[in-house]
Amino acid sequence: MLYVDAVRGFKNTAEALQEAVANPALATTLDSWNWYGLDPPGVGARYVGVIKIRETLARNAANGPNKIAMARSSILTAYAAWEHETRPALAAELGIDTNRITSPTFGDLNKYRQAVAHVSGRLDRATEVLNLVAVGDNVDLDEVALTTLFDALVLEVNRLAEAHCGLQLGHLFVKRTTH
Repeated sequence: MLYVDAVRGFKNTAEALQEAVANPALATTLDSWNWYGLDPPGVGARYVGVIKIRETLARNAANGPNKIAMARSSILTAYAAWEHETRPALAAELGIDTNRITSPTFGDLNKYRQAVAHVSGRLDRATEVLNLVAVGDNVDLDEVALTTLFDALVLEVNRLAEAHCGLQLGHLFVKRTTH
């Protein structure tokens, strides 16, 4: 949900700034400074960041650096959850060594993670199952690709639960009610 909340925030920020620039009464331009801080705006206000509006709009664009950073953070978080929570818990439940729980899908996720964490975002090894990024390309997943990735991860958890425990989890990212 952090990704979804952040992306909505990026969009709302961009829309608010575009409205401010379009409003002649505000005398705001693309080269106006946007101050971020803890205090109400004004002289003497403490701030933690300052950026021109045009730069803020570029950062919050549809496939801009903020969305890419959040998608990459989601990859790191998903792999950490698998490697440090889900996989060890499954192994403990089965009474087997963690290394006996393997998955080509999560192996590919680890390749994406390694690209993000260690190779400036560039995928340097071929994947087995996931084909969202070509070798040599950056792991810059848009919303559709990130959704596809998480669908694949959930389906893989379902497969592993059935293969190792005989459980039919049936988890999907599909709305099942009208609420």
